[in-house]
Amino acid sequence: MPLFVRLLTLVFLLTVSHAAVPFPQETSDLTPDPAARFGQLPNGIRYVIYPNHEPKARASLRLLIGAGSLNETPDQRGLAHFLEHMAFNGSTHYKPGTLVEFFQRMGMQFGADTNASTGFDRTVYLLELPDVKEATLAEGLRVFADYAGGLLLEPSEIEKERGIILSEKRSRDSVGFRTFVAQFEFLLGGTLFPQRIPIGDSTVIQQAQRDRFVDFYDTWYRPELMSVVIVGDVDPAAVEEQLKSALTPITARGPARPAPNRGEIAPAPELRVLHHYEAEAAGTTVSLFRLEPMAPETDTAVNRLKDLPRSIATAIINRRLSILAKQEGAPFANGRTGVQESFDFFREASIDLNCKADQWSAALAVADQELRRALEHGFQETELKEVIADYLNGLEQAVKTASTRRSSGLADEIADSLQDREVFTSPADDLALYKPALEKITVEQCLDALREAWSGSGRGISVTGNAAITGDAVATIASKYKASLASSVTAPTENAELAWSYTDFGAAGEIVKRERVEDLDLELITFANGVRLNLKRTPFEAGVIRLNARVGAGTITDPRDQ
Repeated sequence: MPLFVRLLTLVFLLTVSHAAVPFPQETSDLTPDPAARFGQLPNGIRYVIYPNHEPKARASLRLLIGAGSLNETPDQRGLAHFLEHMAFNGSTHYKPGTLVEFFQRMGMQFGADTNASTGFDRTVYLLELPDVKEATLAEGLRVFADYAGGLLLEPSEIEKERGIILSEKRSRDSVGFRTFVAQFEFLLGGTLFPQRIPIGDSTVIQQAQRDRFVDFYDTWYRPELMSVVIVGDVDPAAVEEQLKSALTPITARGPARPAPNRGEIAPAPELRVLHHYEAEAAGTTVSLFRLEPMAPETDTAVNRLKDLPRSIATAIINRRLSILAKQEGAPFANGRTGVQESFDFFREASIDLNCKADQWSAALAVADQELRRALEHGFQETELKEVIADYLNGLEQAVKTASTRRSSGLADEIADSLQDREVFTSPADDLALYKPALEKITVEQCLDALREAWSGSGRGISVTGNAAITGDAVATIASKYKASLASSVTAPTENAELAWSYTDFGAAGEIVKRERVEDLDLELITFANGVRLNLKRTPFEAGVIRLNARVGAGTITDPRDQ
């Protein structure tokens, strides 16, 4: 993933309106998945109900609040996340200390079946219900109604939770988090984002009084910023009536507030460099990137297809990096390039290589030269053919396995699509859209798309991890990059189109024993050479065959001196 995105666990778009938010398909030519039932309550709450039978007799519920840490004022830094914790510490129908016990009595585990997360622009509450009885669904919706409009926010409970939040903040003070913060400030310094890391500010967490919580809750937990997603083995019509009954009474408790000003990305200098050293890091990551502002785009068929050649181009480079990393003496362990559009705010093209500390300069040269090799010499037809085959296979497999997708994953996907303003389309429609385009893409189109992504001035270099660069690290990194730029790159070696090698497996083995275990739908086969084969049919993954091969008895058979 790109430099910033690979460390960000929650990357989301910003809600900018307080009016009733339309569904993404209302402004698009894309058709939403026909199995989904979309609706909106009079108070503005949107909902999506999706019948799905895997797992059977279960349901996954999500309550999406279109507000997160970006919506905080300076004296509320961290309260969006703190408030998420307070949702479990007392509400209209669940006295403080009783909600988790209630979940446990229903057969649910806190963390696995009920939890929440806070990001820059959203807060998501989840419930994994143990059954789909009317009473269980009603209880789940009542919990959501309390999250949405019935939190007590008692001062004594706030005081109890401060230590937990601070402990969580301390536990997050890791190599990865510190690196993320350094890169975040390097990328988006001067904007609101580095000032609104969701975990928040220690002073605010320690001192914020109830009125600061109430202000955020009443301002941003508004019906028009809420969406409910229900996916599971349910009757959509019946669940819809329950949802209307439970959530229609929710009303706004305070006036709307204008969306926060996120600032602007400053014009990039010709070259900027970050060195972030972490002695405890397991390795070093070298990144070369280009960052530019971007405007929001509507999710349409044209816009989806527009980025396809660029995706193919980066996939080809990733294939090249994978091959290089496997060569003896390679100065990096693995690498990846991509173009990521984030927050409806910026677009980042990057190439990232992971290496040992003493390999950083050689890895930087590989990143620079492999990128320039692609930009100057383009791609080969054999490379294009292979990547397109992979894309098509992925789309076709998605269609084959669609009937047994897990409800929890679908619920997350639908909730994200609502907040990201993307149409929730079916795998069949995705295949119908992309397949004709994939079959027509040319290497020239891929090269043009890659050049467009990297066009213009402004390059950034990041060296993070356990590479201790003595002296002026920034100057040293810049010098190594400029030295790499001075070397020319040649076209890649021409790839011959190879035939698949594994076509003849010899004579069939002799079966000497076959057993059938009816109640497990299991077949046990033994061959004459001693090889055993177990075959089991499962109903919960359509179009999937999982293979597991075991050889020998493992390390227990190793000689003592080996």
